[in-house]
Amino acid sequence: MNSRSKACRRLVVVSALAIGALAGSPAHAAEREGKGRASEPSGRSVEEALQANTQALMDAVTAGNEAVWNRLLDAHVTYVDENGSVLDRKALVDGIKPLPAGVSGAIRVTEFHATVHGDVAVTTHVDDEHETFHGHALHCRYRTTDTWQRTPEGWR
Repeated sequence: MNSRSKACRRLVVVSALAIGALAGSPAHAAEREGKGRASEPSGRSVEEALQANTQALMDAVTAGNEAVWNRLLDAHVTYVDENGSVLDRKALVDGIKPLPAGVSGAIRVTEFHATVHGDVAVTTHVDDEHETFHGHALHCRYRTTDTWQRTPEGWR
């Protein structure tokens, strides 16, 4: 992998849920009956809450803040990176480190959309990364799809 590829690395969380389990879940049945939850206790829409969570995860990448990832990742998360490697939660969180000296940047979540099915949401967004790698400006955009599940602890 060349330096540019390494510099443009970022995290893409992808998890899979069985469609059959979704269709038969009590949350999905409530949604079909018009009883699905449209907002969070904070008053924000589910989409707003998930976008805020996603942005917090991206901010934590460049800062190397494992605590945010520990708080928002489900224990059974499956992570697939841009190289096709599949990681579990421990490997994913262990890889969250501050950017090294000579490297700075930020990732802005844009074009965010959520489709909510009861206690499950599928989101798609563009992670717009601007990075300076030892004086060289880099710009990468990643189209990402995430699956979230509402738990008693919040969206994971």
